[in-house]
Amino acid sequence: MASDLWYFGTSNGYIQGCVEWSSTSNGSVANSSQVRVRVSFHRTNGDYGSHGTISTGTQVDSQTYWDNNRSVYVGTGWVYTLDHTFTVPHNSDGSKNCYIRVCGSANFSLGSFDTSRTVTLDKIPRYTSVSKFEVSEV
Repeated sequence: MASDLWYFGTSNGYIQGCVEWSSTSNGSVANSSQVRVRVSFHRTNGDYGSHGTISTGTQVDSQTYWDNNRSVYVGTGWVYTLDHTFTVPHNSDGSKNCYIRVCGSANFSLGSFDTSRTVTLDKIPRYTSVSKFEVSEV
């Protein structure tokens, strides 16, 4: 299982975002992985808070998903605005570099945001089975 996270800024210098991703292989027959993306925000300046609605979108590989008009309160604790899982196909050799983009906007002081990374998923191993083995004499 591969996983990582990164932080990003928003239009508001006091509100920080975080993208967490993880992937779990579906095996060599499916040659794909489940890639989960979670997006959260928090304030960095003390006891202040902001509230309103936020629309958060994510693109994983060539697939997109939006969570629109979610009502949130952003304080010093992290609040999730998106949690979605995609099925991502791998290359024929089992490898996969995956583009992840997160963007959106809110109708309160958070403003807008846009961040992206290319991540490397775990390579899905290839197995060969030998069902019959013969030696011929020359």
